[in-house]
Amino acid sequence: MIANVVESSGLLVTHVVDEPVAAATALNMRNGAVVDVGGGTTGLSVLRNGKVLFSADEPTGGTHMTLVRPVVEKMACLTSDWLTAYNVRNIHVVGGASSFSEFPAVEPLLVTTLGIAMQAAP
Repeated sequence: MIANVVESSGLLVTHVVDEPVAAATALNMRNGAVVDVGGGTTGLSVLRNGKVLFSADEPTGGTHMTLVRPVVEKMACLTSDWLTAYNVRNIHVVGGASSFSEFPAVEPLLVTTLGIAMQAAP
């Protein structure tokens, strides 16, 4: 875990947040799902009333999308499978790799980064 690496350098970790939850913070989203398509991973968090019900991360991201179409299909199947158990109406796709044409409507690219900064605020 990243906290172990940081703390081994002598720094104190006070808070860890996954990227989809950080993005939800920036979007001021309390209910729904955030799919964060990064360069190397795809993460998803489902929130209800501001609480995380489910979170997952898969080492398949945007850099893999240009390889073959089945990678895009794999990402879609993962997301669909992750959401099966939840009645989610609002799904936001964010992340640096979300600008691929396979995503018809996405949030701004820096939503996750902004959310991480907002989580660090006192």
